[in-house]
Amino acid sequence: TVDHQNCVIFGSCTTDYGTDIENALTSVNNIMPNPGLGSNQTGDTPQEVVFLVTDGVDDKIISLSSSCNANATLQSVGSNFRCQQPVDPTVCTTIKNRGIRIAILYTEYLQLPTDSWYTSHIAQFNNPSSSTGQIAQNLQSCASPGLFSDVQTGGDISAALTALFIKVASSTASLTQ
Repeated sequence: TVDHQNCVIFGSCTTDYGTDIENALTSVNNIMPNPGLGSNQTGDTPQEVVFLVTDGVDDKIISLSSSCNANATLQSVGSNFRCQQPVDPTVCTTIKNRGIRIAILYTEYLQLPTDSWYTSHIAQFNNPSSSTGQIAQNLQSCASPGLFSDVQTGGDISAALTALFIKVASSTASLTQ
């Protein structure tokens, strides 16, 4: 049973990190083949697309405090640090430069102005609003043109993901004679 915010032990919340979006994207990039045009022509290969559904916030353990955003509030975890920050779009640029497209569904990070953890660690990246703060801006930068969508609290994630998938599928379709 998980107590809250993924804390396994009540009062000892040092185990709820584990979201390293850049590392995950780097790993995906390392195993994805070079994309083709997806034309079904002899010698052509499929196009490649990464779908990322995320609230856009890293929550990871790092060994050097300088590896975290300068505005982030670090927490010590043994000899390491817990870093909570918006995704760094640099890795996305690396992936997109290979011709792989990135589709992002941003599940907007809910603003929690009365929550002390949120105000200490996330609020500075999520203002003036969830759809315009640094979290949203970095995700928009990470996405390929036209392949960013967001859904707010109470929104229909399934419909948003379906619409994003249709955008990807319709933009990769090609007609041949």
